[in-house]
Amino acid sequence: MKNNHGFETMATKNLAAILADEDMKSTQNHPGRRFSSGTRPVIRWIKGDGLDDMVTRAAIGQATRLFGSEVDYCLCTQGIDASRVRSILEWADQPVEWWPVSEEDNPELARFLMDAGCPPENFGYWWKWFPERVRPDAPEWILDGDMVITGKPDWYKQWKEGEDFVRLSQDDAGHDLIYGRYARLVDKDLRFYSGLASLSPKCRFMPKLAEVLAEQPLAAGHHGINDMDEQGIIAATFQKLTAKPIPLYEFPFCIAFLDYISYGLKGDQGNVWGYHFGNAFRMANPHFESLTSEKKIFSKSDSPLIEKFRWLRNYGQWGIPGWSMTDDATEIILKHATTFAGKNALELGTSRGRLTAMLAILGCKVTTVDHQNRGAADNLDGLAVTVVVDDIVHFMTTSNRFFDLVICDIHGNSSRDWKRYSRPLKMLVKNGSTLIINNYLLNKIPEWHEETGVEWFLKQLPDHWSVTLHADITPGIAIVTNDFRIKFNKKNRMLSKWFSGLFTKLNHSFRLFRVDFIRKRLQIIRNTGIIKRSGFFSESYYLKNNPDVAKSGMNPARHYLLYGGFEGRNPSEKFDSSFYLEQNPDVKASGMNPLLHYIRFGKNEQRKAHKD
Repeated sequence: MKNNHGFETMATKNLAAILADEDMKSTQNHPGRRFSSGTRPVIRWIKGDGLDDMVTRAAIGQATRLFGSEVDYCLCTQGIDASRVRSILEWADQPVEWWPVSEEDNPELARFLMDAGCPPENFGYWWKWFPERVRPDAPEWILDGDMVITGKPDWYKQWKEGEDFVRLSQDDAGHDLIYGRYARLVDKDLRFYSGLASLSPKCRFMPKLAEVLAEQPLAAGHHGINDMDEQGIIAATFQKLTAKPIPLYEFPFCIAFLDYISYGLKGDQGNVWGYHFGNAFRMANPHFESLTSEKKIFSKSDSPLIEKFRWLRNYGQWGIPGWSMTDDATEIILKHATTFAGKNALELGTSRGRLTAMLAILGCKVTTVDHQNRGAADNLDGLAVTVVVDDIVHFMTTSNRFFDLVICDIHGNSSRDWKRYSRPLKMLVKNGSTLIINNYLLNKIPEWHEETGVEWFLKQLPDHWSVTLHADITPGIAIVTNDFRIKFNKKNRMLSKWFSGLFTKLNHSFRLFRVDFIRKRLQIIRNTGIIKRSGFFSESYYLKNNPDVAKSGMNPARHYLLYGGFEGRNPSEKFDSSFYLEQNPDVKASGMNPLLHYIRFGKNEQRKAHKD
């Protein structure tokens, strides 16, 4: 019995099938954002349409290097497009969830604001609290986009383990004006301000915020950009949560229009773990520029393409299964993809859109297909990409488009799975196309020993398909082409037909002799080409080590095909002709050139090309 994705669902199902089932269950149990279903600690920033893009870029770049994979990361934005977000996140060294917020993300707060005559375009500073929690069951930090974390507070471990207090930033040197109409509700000893909020798992602040607004409702005509009430309401709300203050001397103000850093009434205590670059969204902040030049704030030069999209990797934050293609494998794929700029590319296995984005940047016209929506459409908005949510077999069997490049990076790589993919995939990869498959050596990893499907697929391909394997890249890349050989065989058949017609009037015996002669000549030409393109033949090496061939003027690849291979001469350092013939007496008995046999059969049969 199989589920609707073709994975076995009975006791015989493999690890990929089990993970696929868990993936489906997670989707059904968490109909909202997949990211919200996690329990790992999360750091989240809010970024609006201000001038502080560089500050947020540095903040996320620094935090992802400081905390690494200990926590997850989320960028909430309001009023900025995907292209700008991709630029902000290009320094991230870990996966980051992008969450464009709307009033639907916190309908209760939106209702309070709109009841006071404040439409969404005037929410202003309130957008920081949309949604209430990006991950309700995990420890969570909420920061402004102009706040940069440079270290870990003393209580970081307790927070990460979900055992810390609720905390909120403190401004002990501030003025009551920052609290607007709600100054009377603020404890002057605590003097909270809504900079950095640290929440424990399952903590909700909206019930307490509702209590504050029940005590003193928002004034009619409230404006979240011009009024300071948000500061006062949040301070009063977190007082009700018995929050502990994060002292200003630990996370000081670096206000753009002041020429000093404000550490609060106690001054610099030497234990700063972050900076708040106030007003950076309105003007250049000299403190940010100064601390960046001092290397206290992270910065870097332009990133290579692969690094720019590290934020789109997937390590399990977005559901099960969770892993991403390695950088080495990605680099190989991108190297091949550069020749397909302006052409149609199909990616099977979208995930969050990391590879898709890079293919689009290289100029490919990409269609990407996945059976689950993991936010790719938002992440890739504005690029030359078509995102399709569909079962891949259904897509392949119903698509009537031609793709020059097809990239297959899917979960579910057993032989049973690939017997489903095989026929529609071969129909899709038409003459002139290239197919790149990730995970062809996945079965070499012990826990994935049943994932032998790609290996099976490659072995049953017709002879006119050529395969190049990258076994040195875990878990293996296979480059499959259906191009030259089909074209050549077609010309070969046409040529044979022409000769056949030409000699129909000749003597029967002479015709047979001539056709046989031409067939052999064509076979020599074809096999010479196979050897030259194999990557195992070096013309310079062969001529250097065989001066008699150089003197003869004969084509070196043809000499090796007809004579050198049988004489034990080596085509390059990569292949030992004598060793191969000695180790494989069946090859020697067949009369076939040793390297040609290795290319066509021996490589896939895992015969050795040379001594270890």
